[in-house]
Amino acid sequence: MGAAISSFSGAKALVVPRERFAPVKKTTDLLAIWSDAYELNDQYQIQLKRGLSSAPLVELDATYYDTIDKLSSRFKDGVPSLMACKELRIKGDVSFGADVICDGRVSITAETPTRITNRLLAGELRY
Repeated sequence: MGAAISSFSGAKALVVPRERFAPVKKTTDLLAIWSDAYELNDQYQIQLKRGLSSAPLVELDATYYDTIDKLSSRFKDGVPSLMACKELRIKGDVSFGADVICDGRVSITAETPTRITNRLLAGELRY
């Protein structure tokens, strides 16, 4: 951004607090936005769902989730509920079916391709 701003005379940068927008720079950000931790307000802005003080921390294995195509293919039946999730960390090839809820701090490690569906996830899980 700095290089682009310097190309325009009189241009200025504006600092906007993170609470006022939900940036999407990586697929980890996109997964959080897709989840029920965010909602669309009356002004059609995406915001953290009322009652939540912070967004869940999402860490995804770049080998399997670094592009939107890879991300989408692993969440064909929907994104897990992240409203009660503080952290979601995924290592390995894990795909999700419908009705998955993540609660608290969830860490999933899969040695082989794994599909998770219709479950409440909490703590450290190994497949």
